[in-house]
Amino acid sequence: MGPLHELDERVEDERDDRGDKEHEQDPARCRGQGIEREDRQGEQDRIQRGTTTGATPGGTGPGSSAGRGSCGASLVMLRSMEDALPSVTLLFCGDVVGAAGRRALLGSLDSLRADHAPDFLVVNGENAAGGLGITPKIARELFTAGVDVITLGNHTYRHQEVWAYLDEEERILRPANFLRSQPGHGTCVVERGGVRLGVVNLQGNLFLDSGRTAFSEADAALHELSNRADHVLVDMHAEATSEKVGLGWHLDGRVTAVVGTHTHVPTADARILPGGTAYITDVGMTGARGGVIGVKREQAVRQMLTRMPVRFETSEEDPWVQAVVIRTPRGKRRRAESIAAVHLPAGRP
Repeated sequence: MGPLHELDERVEDERDDRGDKEHEQDPARCRGQGIEREDRQGEQDRIQRGTTTGATPGGTGPGSSAGRGSCGASLVMLRSMEDALPSVTLLFCGDVVGAAGRRALLGSLDSLRADHAPDFLVVNGENAAGGLGITPKIARELFTAGVDVITLGNHTYRHQEVWAYLDEEERILRPANFLRSQPGHGTCVVERGGVRLGVVNLQGNLFLDSGRTAFSEADAALHELSNRADHVLVDMHAEATSEKVGLGWHLDGRVTAVVGTHTHVPTADARILPGGTAYITDVGMTGARGGVIGVKREQAVRQMLTRMPVRFETSEEDPWVQAVVIRTPRGKRRRAESIAAVHLPAGRP
């Protein structure tokens, strides 16, 4: 959410934050070769090019099949698995704002499926309940409609009724860098057609109240998902564009996509980074463009003019779905080949 929506009550820090230590950053390594199991793509590429260190045709050096031993066997198995990995299409929808955003999304799903044939659908539901937070009822409605994973952000705990649900439902995420004592979890894995998609939810540290740094938590989350996911999508819910861009570079080549949320305004920088990670600073919002980042424009303007408190209501005027479609290449783990923005007016036949 943008500054106009920063009216949410701060989550009380009465919960005990014991156990809130950073994950140990010790990725499992393939002993003797120094290859991180978290990301074997570079080694696979070298094998395919015939340039593995020390390899000689028919030889027994450290790069040959005889010299690689069990590590080499693991790499051959990995190569076989990745060769069989099909291409997939990911559809990620920006912050769903209020009833207008929910109606826009649900009413556009048939068109989105017809146009893009997504294998996985991930939605940021941070503002789905009246513009602030989400409820179990709304989350179930989205899941029933075919949403695979819901990510959240700074309004996660606005509605107390969702706190227990965050622990019960695996597919709804709050930022992983919240305190571990706070309800919920920040990663999950969903599977379809033999492909496992890991989703990581993070929140920025600049101008937002996060328990731990997003960057080290991203590393910890990838370590957790190292052998559990073929592709990884990261939702970075952050105010500062610099923080999102920085995280994109930090994770380039290690995840399939880094998508930004929170500001409700789509950016024009969708691209594939040099390491193969799809990136966009902000996807935008699924909600009413006739307001100001989702709230009624007259209320927003009045608050800006008077500098006095104004109770905001979500706008219903001119709802759109703003999303990105990410496609992955066949046989490539945690790589993207394209990312494209989707701006769809609600109610389009």
